[in-house]
Parts: sequence; C-alpha cells; structure tokens
Amino acid sequence: MASRVRIIFTGVSMFIVNEDTSKQVKACVIMPDAEGTGDKQVLLSKKAPDGTFLRRHRAFVRFNLLQLERIANKTDLPVDAEGLWYVEGKRIAFKFTEAGVANPFRIDPALPNNLLSMPEIAGSYADKFPDVVSPTPPPKTLASQVLVNKGLLKNEIPIADLSTWVVPPTLNGTMPPVRKILTHLVTLELLDISAVEIVATPLTGGTPEIVKLQTIGTEDVNITISHLCHENPLRWLAKDAPINDDEDFKWHYMLLSPTVRTQLETSVLQGLPLPIPLRPLNVGTAGQGVNCPPSIGLSRPFDLDMFLPA
Repeated sequence: MASRVRIIFTGVSMFIVNEDTSKQVKACVIMPDAEGTGDKQVLLSKKAPDGTFLRRHRAFVRFNLLQLERIANKTDLPVDAEGLWYVEGKRIAFKFTEAGVANPFRIDPALPNNLLSMPEIAGSYADKFPDVVSPTPPPKTLASQVLVNKGLLKNEIPIADLSTWVVPPTLNGTMPPVRKILTHLVTLELLDISAVEIVATPLTGGTPEIVKLQTIGTEDVNITISHLCHENPLRWLAKDAPINDDEDFKWHYMLLSPTVRTQLETSVLQGLPLPIPLRPLNVGTAGQGVNCPPSIGLSRPFDLDMFLPA
C-alpha cells in the first residue's frame, strides 16, 4: 500500500540547488567532513580560520527497522526499533516505487526564509564550492553528498515553535546584524510511495550499499539524515540542556577554498571570531540551540545524474 515518504535533514549540512534544469538531480545536500581524528576522548580535532577548535560530528541515516525489507520476521521487534547507518565518504541517492503521483521537485517558497545562506553570513567571501558537487571524487573537506531529484523541500515546524537567531556582520558588511527565524529540520516529502531504496556509493567509486524500506499500511516512511555532534549524535533528551550559540556552523567555512580560508585567517578577521548564528533571542519549543540549523549555498549548474539508481 502506498503512503508518504519523509526524508528529514538535520545538522551541519548545506542545500545547493542545480541551476541546470535539464538535469535530473535538482539539488545536492552536502555535509562537511567533520569526523575528526583520535579516540572518543578527542572531541576537538581541527581548527577553524579564526583559530577556534571545531567539535567532531558524525553523518548517519536513521530509519524504522519494521520497514526494512531484509528482515523477514519482525514479530519480536518493538515498534520504535531503529536502524543506524553511518555514511561518511558516501554519495546517497534514492529510488522510489511510485504509484499515481509524479512528485516533481519543488521548493516551498517559504523555506529560504528559514535557512541561512552563505552570502547572508559571509558576504563576498561566500564560495560556490564547485568541487563539492563534482562527479569526480570531492575534496577531503567533504563527508557526504545527498542527491535530490524528486519531492517537495519544506520546513514542517510551525514558525511559532522556532527561534530568531542573530548573525554578526563580521564578513557581510551589513548593519545591523542579520536576524532570522531558522529551522533545524528540512523535510523532503513524497506522496503515494510504496517502497524506497537508499543507495550509498563511495565517493571514490565502488560497489553501492542498498537499504530498501517498504511501507506498512498507510504509515509514513521516515528517513532521517543527520550530521550532528559526536557528544550526543542521537539527540537523547536531557534535562536543563543549555541553549548555545551555533559554534558548529564554522564547519561550513572549512569548505571554502584554501586561499579564502588563509585570507580570512591572516588578514580579514584580525582576531575577530567567524560569524555564526548566535543564541536565540526567544527559545521556541522545538529544541533549538541543540540541533544545528542547515544552510543554503549559492546555486550553480552541475551534473550528478549518472549516480541516480536505474
């Protein structure tokens, strides 16, 4: 039986829209390589251009094990059993079994109002990052690509439950600082789907790994693609969790070309911190300040169609 598929993105990630409308891949979601090095005690392993340490992150996919096709007997599984799949170094694409709905790619016009763009925060230092959407092996600064060719991209969280973040004008040259209501979840929604395959191929080439999920009655298929802090990547609930500035946004600056990163470090910042989304002025009920809001990059033409499943 067909139902709705929701692919939910959260954490340090950037949406890049394809300007070449003739291509099947309409957008690419990229995640910086933030895995770091060392054992579990080493949480801080790299430095941003402003000299501050960056916290280690992990990129992974979560899904309901009751919907996993390869498990034949699911009678002993609890209803909330989840599968977890780490996807660093992978290019992720989807194959949908559709019924009567075409699900063309669309972006909700309101979504950009709830995502920070690199020009907003970095001004003329924003970069199109052409190599991170290249079909050849991307740079080592990239952890994963996710290819989007169908569905509606949107923010599902009510605006009343979100918070207004403040971004200092350190690089964009504007006054006053940017104030923007940001979402920490972006959903890709497809309707009338009976099955979906998640296909993960190494960025350097090789045999793909495939996870197939099937619908159960009219229940949604929910797939979460996360790039979250190593300290609590599964987002376990905690009492009195502090609402912090989004220091992890600095991972986006690691995608800049080495020349721009060096320029920021040696002659532009001059001791100033990199601009990041600062602690919300009003704290909504959606747990913001804990999840890192995704961002949207500069659009550009690219061709990743060869990586879509047949």
